[in-house]
Amino acid sequence: NLRPAHRLDDLVGHKVEDLDDELVAAHLTPHESGVHLLAGFAEPVQAELLSESLVSVMIDQLRQRYGHVVIDTAHDLSPVT
Repeated sequence: NLRPAHRLDDLVGHKVEDLDDELVAAHLTPHESGVHLLAGFAEPVQAELLSESLVSVMIDQLRQRYGHVVIDTAHDLSPVT
């Protein structure tokens, strides 16, 4: 029942080189359990806006911040997935 203030929609507008730990962290929604959510797109069709490099940088940033990262991806095996 989280209501994220920010979603992936907000991050795809940034240049890959601008994505740093602080920017990615600012887009996370905390849960009372201690889990943090990087919410997906409001409209699934927007996932086409993701690039491999953007996904790679975001995952690297999250891996540096957290011991575990769970990613819910699409069912296909595209380069972004």
